[in-house]
Amino acid sequence: MRNFFMLLAITAAVLLGFWAGRRDRGRGGATVVTAIRALNRLETAAFTMERVIDRSEPTFSETLFGDRILFVARGEAVGGLDLARLSEGAVSAEGNAVALTLPPPELFSVRLDNAASHVYDRKLGWLTSGDPAFEGRVRAAAEAQLRAAACAGGLLASARENGEKQLRALLARMGFTTVEVKIPEGKC
Repeated sequence: MRNFFMLLAITAAVLLGFWAGRRDRGRGGATVVTAIRALNRLETAAFTMERVIDRSEPTFSETLFGDRILFVARGEAVGGLDLARLSEGAVSAEGNAVALTLPPPELFSVRLDNAASHVYDRKLGWLTSGDPAFEGRVRAAAEAQLRAAACAGGLLASARENGEKQLRALLARMGFTTVEVKIPEGKC
């Protein structure tokens, strides 16, 4: 469903750019900015992870008061370009040439797939009923590990590279023959 809306947004941006390009034969920077801003948040890369997390609450006696969870975590991190932040000064268009400087890629979302993530095993000490909030802390730790793994795995570099390819194609469809796209590196 998300791909459908992204395709719809790209199509609308291309048509808007084409229509605006017909009205404004020079296809100035403002026209290009309007067409690209219509894409809003362009999701260009995703990272999926599955990891087993073994956590225990520190106690002085595991046998009596311990609480240990073996948790299977599945999740996804999504990165891309926030094109709504594009300023008019970031675009220079003259004739069939355009130069574009975009904002750096961002990590848009990190989420656990709650349907696929689950507690595989939980061991409690003899004298405890367990901390009801412990699983929530384990889930939060899993999400933090997903964020770190996505950053270490090059999600933002992929988002940058894929975003550049998609925007080059969009601008070529708008009639530009010389396209220069600059995207600074993103930071997690």
